[in-house]
Amino acid sequence: MAKKKRSELTTPLQPYFEDMTRFAKKGLLSAEEERELSDIILNSEDDAERAFAREKLITSNLLMVVNIARSYTNRGLSLSDLIQEGNLGLIHAVELYDASKFGTRFTTYASYWIKQSILRAIIYTADTIRVPVYLRELMCKLNMMRTRFPDASDKELLLQIGYSERQVRRTLPKLECARKAKRRESEGDRPLCEQIVGKEETCRSDDGSLFEKAIKRIERWERSDDPKLQKMARVIRLRVMSDDGTPTLQAVGEEMGLTRERIRQIELDGLRKLKLLLIED
Repeated sequence: MAKKKRSELTTPLQPYFEDMTRFAKKGLLSAEEERELSDIILNSEDDAERAFAREKLITSNLLMVVNIARSYTNRGLSLSDLIQEGNLGLIHAVELYDASKFGTRFTTYASYWIKQSILRAIIYTADTIRVPVYLRELMCKLNMMRTRFPDASDKELLLQIGYSERQVRRTLPKLECARKAKRRESEGDRPLCEQIVGKEETCRSDDGSLFEKAIKRIERWERSDDPKLQKMARVIRLRVMSDDGTPTLQAVGEEMGLTRERIRQIELDGLRKLKLLLIED
């Protein structure tokens, strides 16, 4: 079979890059053009005019999304996924941008939302351990129900949402395996920095520097007036940074007057929040 010419070889992103290049050839928007488009999006009563202005502001900045996305490769998501998430951030920025209020260029404003969208995708979808979507959804549903029925067992909650006895027997072991898989992210058997940013990222960083940043952030949470941040700091101190072994979820829960499951949720939320803040730094 004859080899294809280089020009005939394509990647999944090539058509997108070709369209993006076509838009980029029209040139960057000036500050005045950004202000005009922003004013139309926010104030025009003509739907077609608003749609045209929104599309022009988006397409003129697609190259910026790609450039930002490329700086976040090798963190668990493909470049196409990173670009997709970045584009969502760009669209969000277009909807919120008000040139008369913010006093900054749109590119400066949009880059923040693009990075936020990408970082959140990395944290919440690029897990090392893959748990099936239906089990994630089921665990989420059970956690929500447990806020109303804190003493109910998984079996009781499953029966309440309509599972048969046979379905319960088949589902309970899967739930336990899924929880064990997710719990391995926060069992305290890895260094704090590795738990927060992942092993690969830690290897590329100054581990001592990351640890100091994490400590300072936790101390700031402890001094905060926000009860939620205070709880996160307390749980991470007890579960991840304890000098005398890692207290169980049950033990920490008893000390703080919370359920075992609630402590697990607070710990994971706190580590994710720390990871996001450290990556941004």
